[in-house]
Amino acid sequence: MVLLGTIIFNDYSIYFFISLIDWVSLYITTGIFGIILNSYFFGGFFIPLLFESIKFLTFILFITILKWFYFTRLESLPIKTTFWKKIMGIVVTDLNGNTISFGRANRRYFAKKISLITLLIGFIMAAFTKKKQGLHDRIAGTLVVKKKP
Repeated sequence: MVLLGTIIFNDYSIYFFISLIDWVSLYITTGIFGIILNSYFFGGFFIPLLFESIKFLTFILFITILKWFYFTRLESLPIKTTFWKKIMGIVVTDLNGNTISFGRANRRYFAKKISLITLLIGFIMAAFTKKKQGLHDRIAGTLVVKKKP
């Protein structure tokens, strides 16, 4: 299937590498924010174990919300992609090549968790489907496509 001005993306090694860079850069960013927030709110003083646990759980919650917002919001904007995927010309669209809605981006994001818990079979299946869709893309009704230069 070829969409106007795009081709279905099927080089999984590049996609995996770009996704890895996306995740690593996101964790670095949240780590920097975490250090800044820790210094601001807790002043770097010794804090009893209970407060250390609360601080850790707050940081995990912050990372989780930031990851969710980063992927769902950027994929549902007219740019259709995250920062590193944009550099490579890879975008996420609906089955007609249009920008996906925020709801559909949420479906795709949470369906990736299903692809993960199936021992990555949800991701691997993209190599064997006609439209090169992983389980999460099939659930959300999305395609990962590369813009023609």
